[in-house]
Amino acid sequence: LYRPVDNAPPLYSERAAIEKPFLTGIKVIDSLLTCGEGQRMGIFASAGCGKTFLMNMLIEHSGADIYVIGLIGERGREVTETVDYLKNSEKKNRCVLVYATSDYSSVDRCNAAYIATAIAEFFRTEGHKVALFIDSLTRYARALRDVALAAGESPARRGYPVSVFDSLPRLLERPGKLKAGGSITAFYTVLLEDDDFADPLAEEVRSILDGHIYLSRNLAQKGQFPAIDSLKSISR
Repeated sequence: LYRPVDNAPPLYSERAAIEKPFLTGIKVIDSLLTCGEGQRMGIFASAGCGKTFLMNMLIEHSGADIYVIGLIGERGREVTETVDYLKNSEKKNRCVLVYATSDYSSVDRCNAAYIATAIAEFFRTEGHKVALFIDSLTRYARALRDVALAAGESPARRGYPVSVFDSLPRLLERPGKLKAGGSITAFYTVLLEDDDFADPLAEEVRSILDGHIYLSRNLAQKGQFPAIDSLKSISR
């Protein structure tokens, strides 16, 4: 079966309204930051604040039919840890893992994000409720930047060429709920530099997604996990 990995997002006429909640099993999200089935959420945090921990909790406790995990530009050790975690999970038979570690080429890292999304789209067309996780969107954008700079494009905001910001919506608009049945609820991790919400990539992603979950370094240092700062987070 052939399916393009760099597929176009669904048309507005093909989309269904987001009316049904997507229960994550995490109280602070379900009560204060309720996600809808087909919604796209960002997980914003600096290093060491528990992004992977939260992603594992979402896989373990949410109520999706299929889980697609894309590890983009991560360390090989983190891929091994994720595989070991999924092997011990009751949901291992419903999980699909796509990875391209940091030693892969920039093109491979970009394609891994497209492939993970295409797999999620396949299960959506089969009528399933899919949860898609991309970790991390920041490293996907950096791979796009490397490809664009190698092609001769000029750097713009924070060294990112304009084509990077043009490519983000084409990936982030692909999840959603369809009138024909099936949905993709997506979670994208975004790495912040020193909790800097003014980062141009973070600003662009926030403007595209339907909400964001902010992980606080202060809460993480106190040992509170998931370290979700509900006052800085939002679900639209």
